[in-house]
This record gives sequence, structure tokens and C-alpha cells, in this order.
Amino acid sequence: MPRCGASKASRIAKRHQYDCDSCRYQFSVTAGTIFHDSHLPLWKWLLAVYMIAEAKKGVSANQLKRTLKVSYKTSWYLCHRIREAMKDPNPRP
Repeated sequence: MPRCGASKASRIAKRHQYDCDSCRYQFSVTAGTIFHDSHLPLWKWLLAVYMIAEAKKGVSANQLKRTLKVSYKTSWYLCHRIREAMKDPNPRP
């Protein structure tokens, strides 16, 4: 579980969320991931991740904007979050 570490949760079917049985915290499957707090469909996120990971020379936010048919602000946000998630936590000199 995202907060208390309990192993039991109940499903809230109408809202596509879960409810922790011990602390009553409500969360979704995207909680704690780069997809958290995003209203963009998951398939657009996954397509953006694929495009960024597959590109040899990188992908600009403008290219993502055109491909995914989203605003520049959204595509910049996607690039920022995906690149931050792909960053090496222990880089070697």
C-alpha cells in the first residue's frame, strides 16, 4: 500500500480506486508512479514513453505534441516526467 504498508485493500469499483482496510487511504493503481495525477489516457503516456525510449537522438516536445495531438504544455510535461524517471540514480564519472 502506498502509505501504511498494509497488505489488504478493498476495491471501489465505481471510481476505479482502492481503499486501504487499515488506514482507509484511497488510491489508484497509478499512485506513486509517473502517471499519478494525470488526466491523460494511459495509452498516450505509454506511446510517449515508447517514442522517447526508442528514439536514437531524442524526441522534442513539439514532435510529441504533433504525434499525440496534445498541447505543447502537456507534451513538455510528459517529456519532463519521463526523462526524470529514466535518469540514472547512481551515475558514474
